[in-house]
Amino acid sequence: MDEKILIALISAGTSIATTIVFKPFVEKGLLLHKIKHEHRSSQAKLVKEHIAKHKSILLSSAESLRNRLLNLFQNYQEGWHNVNGEYEDNSHYIDTTVYRFISFFHALKMIENNLIYLDPTNSTKSDLRILKYIRLTKDIMCDIALFEGFNYDKNYAKDHFFSTPFDETIALFSKNCSISYQKFRDKKTNNLDKLKGFSNTNEL
Repeated sequence: MDEKILIALISAGTSIATTIVFKPFVEKGLLLHKIKHEHRSSQAKLVKEHIAKHKSILLSSAESLRNRLLNLFQNYQEGWHNVNGEYEDNSHYIDTTVYRFISFFHALKMIENNLIYLDPTNSTKSDLRILKYIRLTKDIMCDIALFEGFNYDKNYAKDHFFSTPFDETIALFSKNCSISYQKFRDKKTNNLDKLKGFSNTNEL
């Protein structure tokens, strides 16, 4: 057989074999890579949009709480926050302080709740950092490790919160919208016994 014909036949056979055998695997691999990339990109975009949707409420509530805590530190000697267990009374200072506190953690909860439908592991580094801060903020309020080395009875929620009652208190409010002061007052009035129960429990 002519050498040129033989070379042509081998070349054609190789091309056919490559097309039939290898091409589907290559195309499948490229398709899977494309799908994974699009999934990561879409999830990262959805997480970013979700954070952005609630960011203004979160920043506003954080600033409001910060200002009130500074005011409390500067004026604690006035005793405006001391209600001696009489939470039924309309104490403006303690009510507005608790309102600011709950509003802040409610804003964090709004972001966290809806993330169960998304995959935040594909987020950008900056968004992942924000999500870690959100989880860390709650841990700071509930983790007794902060009291190591101090004479502190961890069985009573005196200077920390038990995690389950803490979550249930925040859950008294709507998951998808910010809290108005009037809504807070109404919830406080209607759930006062339950809230007292939360504060007295010694369950972690």
